[in-house]
Amino acid sequence: MDFKEAVHTSELPQLLRDGLQALMFSEYSMTAALYPSITTEESSDNEREYLIEQAMFGTLPTVGEGDPYPELATPGLYPERVVANTKKGAIFAVTEEMIKFDKLGYIKDQVMDFGRVAKETTEDLVATVYTTAGNYTLNSTTNDNDIGANTAATRFSAQGLELAFSTLATGKDRRSGRYLNIVPDTLIYGPRLEFAVRQLLDSPILSLGGVGTQTGGGTVLHGQGVNNPFRSLIPNRYMWPKLGAYEWIMLQGTKAVKLFTVEPFQLLIQDVRSVENEGYFIYDKLRYRARVWNGAGMWNQRFAYYSSDTVGPEIR
Repeated sequence: MDFKEAVHTSELPQLLRDGLQALMFSEYSMTAALYPSITTEESSDNEREYLIEQAMFGTLPTVGEGDPYPELATPGLYPERVVANTKKGAIFAVTEEMIKFDKLGYIKDQVMDFGRVAKETTEDLVATVYTTAGNYTLNSTTNDNDIGANTAATRFSAQGLELAFSTLATGKDRRSGRYLNIVPDTLIYGPRLEFAVRQLLDSPILSLGGVGTQTGGGTVLHGQGVNNPFRSLIPNRYMWPKLGAYEWIMLQGTKAVKLFTVEPFQLLIQDVRSVENEGYFIYDKLRYRARVWNGAGMWNQRFAYYSSDTVGPEIR
């Protein structure tokens, strides 16, 4: 449908509704977002969702001949986390002047940007969960893994990757000590790590940086060999501008963060040019309202390692 030919026809409100609605939904769908690849999404009909991580059973005990099978006590629960589902939205107004003075190109640009903003809103919601240091509280001292804390200002390097990988790989249930068999497969990183990531994870060989000792002394842990063992370590890699310049996150799949959707992206249109439309009667405006209604929270932090580094990569 051609907007310009219909500017002064009685069909204009219908054309605006159908055409601009299609533009906004199309732009929303085409806007690239990382959150579908790093979250588990579920529908929700609650004002608040409670994420409860249940403790696990250990290995099965041995049962002797003629002995009864022991009845295992139900494992206790870890502290719950609350996720609030909130509405996010705004109104875009189309004035009579925009219509009569042939500003439909401007209208379309704004409506398309509205669709992009709606997608970015959910992206920001998920990014906040991933980059909140308070969501990472595990440590080897609390029997959550065999290595140490699952967050630090770890500089990006071969040794940094090894630290994060082994922290996740040794993740286990705190009470039973049962390992979770975590295999990290995703690396998310800030924009200034793009080339360091490519160098380390795409190079067929490793080269020794320095003269035989790492910064601060000690033995070089990586660099002696010819083949690069990090090349096939992480299959899924994403540069995410939502992270700080040198921040990075290692995780497994979609198991760390959960996204709850109360209602998918919604667009409401007030397109009637009559006295019943108060906005049009007083202000000569037709209004469009877009909103998303959702919430996100850390579901199981054992599947993610967060580096809040602000210094930059190093060769170790």
